[in-house]
Formats: sequence, C-alpha cells, structure tokens
Amino acid sequence: MAIKFLLATSGQQFNMVSSWEDELYCSILKDGSISLRPSKDGDNECGGRWWLKRAKGIRTPKQFVDAVYSIDEIETSLDEISFDKLYEHKPLFALALKKFIEIDDEDMEFFFMSQGALLNLEVSLPENLQIAEKLFNVIFNLFKQHYAEHQSMPVGEYELMNTKIVIPKRNFRSDPDFKNLLNNRRIKAHSEDAT
Repeated sequence: MAIKFLLATSGQQFNMVSSWEDELYCSILKDGSISLRPSKDGDNECGGRWWLKRAKGIRTPKQFVDAVYSIDEIETSLDEISFDKLYEHKPLFALALKKFIEIDDEDMEFFFMSQGALLNLEVSLPENLQIAEKLFNVIFNLFKQHYAEHQSMPVGEYELMNTKIVIPKRNFRSDPDFKNLLNNRRIKAHSEDAT
C-alpha cells in the first residue's frame, strides 16, 4: 500500500479575495518509486482544496529535484522540503537527496555512478537524521576512496561508525542520470568544437 504524507507547505498566503496554503504531498508507491502531488488548500468559499498534476515515477534524487522545480502551480522550493518526514518514510533516498543537493559539479559524475548502490545499501540507519547524514557522508567517502584506488565501486560488508553496511554486488553503471550527464557533456563539447 502506498504511503502518503505532507512534504512541504508554504504557510498561509493571501491576496485581495482569498487565502490559501500551497502544499506538496509525497507518496511512496508499492514499487518503491516516489510521486509528488501539489495542492492548494484554500478558503471554502473559493473552492476548498485543489489537487494539481502529479509528478510520478521518481527513483533518483535528480528526478526528485527536477520534479520539484517543474511544479509551476505552487510556490515551493527544496528549502521547504521536510527531510525529517522523507527520512522517516524513505531514509536512504532522503540521505542521497540531501547529498545530491549539496554536491558540487566536480563530484556530480561520481554521485551518478554510485547512486544506484547508495540507494540500495543494506544498513540499519539511526533514527536521528543528523547522525544518519554523517554516516552517509562516511559511506560516500568510502565509495570515492575505493574508486580512486581500484577504479571500481566497493561491494560486500563494511563496518563504519559501529554500523554494519552491506553494499550490493549488482552493477549500477547503467544509471540514466549518469548517461544523461555524459550525453550533455558530449553535446556541449560538440557544439563548442563547431563554433
């Protein structure tokens, strides 16, 4: 069964004739994908709640960010997202999303290369989001260090910060975000060569 929760709200907004709140609801579907659905909760005289077109099939942090920015009907930003709520319902995704938002362009390619394994870790995460973020950063740094030394992602069992982590052996190199990044770089290089 899908899990639905309020992920972001704008607070009360007003104009000359009405008041409303912009809201963003998140659903975790049975297949593990995420759906985002914007809503306007207004005065009953003006129609009450309006549900707007949803973004669905979200499986990666980039897809999530793109979906949030594509919602034009409500005023919301990543700053308003309740990461605590997202962490409560989809913890690895919440941590990967926070990492994706803070990462610089230099590490973007590596993030896309590793996100499949990061999103599929077997790990017992702490309840506290801040402690979990520290653990996730340590895991991400393990990935980077292992890749720098061996030109491959780590697999198997590790213990970091007194926590057992199992990294899947599956190859996630066919990540669509990674492919899009490489294609965009090729297009940019080609257009620069043409001028």
